[in-house]
Amino acid sequence: MKQLHQTGWYNSISRASVQSQISRQLVFFLGVEVIPTNMGLFLIQHSYTYDLLSRYKLDGAKLTHTPLSTLENLQLHDGSIVIDSTIFRSVIGAFQYLSLT
Repeated sequence: MKQLHQTGWYNSISRASVQSQISRQLVFFLGVEVIPTNMGLFLIQHSYTYDLLSRYKLDGAKLTHTPLSTLENLQLHDGSIVIDSTIFRSVIGAFQYLSLT
């Protein structure tokens, strides 16, 4: 890093110019929206969240404290129809990505 300080190249680049270049180029990346502010960059996932809810038809879902009954025990074979778990795994993976980023 010391060598960079000695060259004119490093001194000619200001923090403001780097931030303005980043803010012009980076608007939406991997589900994260980038909003430049005076204090730096503000990252939100509003659009990604809404897209997930719309994709899985959950945008009209109502809030609940617990999505399952707390009084019944789960059973491996309860007589219900066996369904493909691909969509379930996709939903869980998408919301896991949302919560980890």
